[in-house]
Amino acid sequence: MRFIRRLIIATAQWVALLSIFVVTFSGGVSGWSWVLGDPNTDDKWGYVGFLAGAFIGFAIAATLAGAYFCLVEIAYNTRQQSEPR
Repeated sequence: MRFIRRLIIATAQWVALLSIFVVTFSGGVSGWSWVLGDPNTDDKWGYVGFLAGAFIGFAIAATLAGAYFCLVEIAYNTRQQSEPR
């Protein structure tokens, strides 16, 4: 049972790390398309939109992943203290 619990937690941690990359790229593409949606803008502003969107996406994903990893650490530390030695 302990192996299955650790496997599930490890898998969830890898998915959380993968989501940082996916959300960052998705935010960049969203910012790029939002800036280029206006027909009066130059192409160079598309790169600025991509960088701004990627930064916002990274900030959101890193905050959520950080909160998740904090909860995992709390659960791990709590479980270690409650087991007999």
